[in-house]
Amino acid sequence: MEAKKLTKTGKRAYRRYDANFKAEAVKQLERGMSVTELAGSLGVKPSLLHN
Repeated sequence: MEAKKLTKTGKRAYRRYDANFKAEAVKQLERGMSVTELAGSLGVKPSLLHN
């Protein structure tokens, strides 16, 4: 299991995704790429793409 990354203040650090990243992910899904395949290529969990 991967350890959670914490900031200096002890809060959990979340990765932020810019608008370009999100738009490209949507385009790939619209072109027919599966959620599982896209998640693997982007290095994220499939649940992130479903939301």
